[in-house]
Amino acid sequence: MDGAAGGGHFEVLLFLQNERSEGCTSKAFVNATTADELTILQWLFEHYSKQFGRDPLQLYAFDKFYTLRWLKQKAKAEGNAQGRR
Repeated sequence: MDGAAGGGHFEVLLFLQNERSEGCTSKAFVNATTADELTILQWLFEHYSKQFGRDPLQLYAFDKFYTLRWLKQKAKAEGNAQGRR
């Protein structure tokens, strides 16, 4: 999964999720961020964020504009949602 995430291979990610049990490592998040694969990064957070924590801003250092913007919006939305509970 780690390589597929960085290579933009969404179909491979889906196959691995459905057919294999190994899951992914935090390297998948790093690879997707480094490659500016926003759709894949969003999918990883949707399916694996509980496994790796919910601090997407740790990926800030990779300085990818669109990815970073989405991560900031996600963190802000999660902060607002937690405040309403």
